[in-house]
Amino acid sequence: MAALHLNPFGSQSHVLASLSLSRPAPAAKTHFSTGEVNGIPTLQVTFEGKPLAAPISFGALMTDPAIWNHTELNDIVYQLGRSLYNKDAYEFCGLVAVQGKTFLGVRWYSPTASQQPVVVGVVLQFRVVGDQLIMTLTTKGYGWIASWPDQYFRGGKIPAIERSSDGNLLLIGWNGNWKLLPNGKWQKTGRH
Repeated sequence: MAALHLNPFGSQSHVLASLSLSRPAPAAKTHFSTGEVNGIPTLQVTFEGKPLAAPISFGALMTDPAIWNHTELNDIVYQLGRSLYNKDAYEFCGLVAVQGKTFLGVRWYSPTASQQPVVVGVVLQFRVVGDQLIMTLTTKGYGWIASWPDQYFRGGKIPAIERSSDGNLLLIGWNGNWKLLPNGKWQKTGRH
C-alpha cells in the first residue's frame, strides 16, 4: 500500500488566488461556512449575515499547475479523461478556525468504482484583507492507495483537518497526523 504523500510547502506556501469582496470587512468578524450550489460544494463568505462574495467552488484547483507538479498534473488529466475523477466530485474535509486563521480541506473522491483511485487533496488558508479574500495553499496530498478504495468515494474519513487539543491545525492522513506550526511548517505528531 502506498500512503498519501504529504508535500508540506512550509515557508514556500504561496497565494493561489485573490478574490474581490463586495465591500471591505473586518477579518475577525468575517464568517466562513460551507454549502452547495447545484450539488457542487461551495464556501460562503459573509459579514453580519450578508454575503461578501458569490459562493466559491474549487473544481478548477484539480488541474491548477500552480499546485501540482508536471507528473502529478499529467496523471490527474489522464485520470479525468478516464472518468476516474470529475473536477466537481470533491468534498470538504474540514473547515477550521485556529489562531485567527481559517483553513479548508478539499479532497477529490472517485465517482467510479475503480479499485485504484488516485488521492488528491489540498489544505487552503483564507484571510480577509480589506476588500480582498486571499487564498493560500498550505499543503497538498497526492498518491495512490489501492487497499482502501472505499476512502475515495463520497464520505471517506481521511484525509481530514481539525483543531488539535492544543489549538493548532491538525491534518489527519494515512501516514500519520501533522500539526501546522506557527512558522508555516508541518510537524508529524504521530499515527491516528
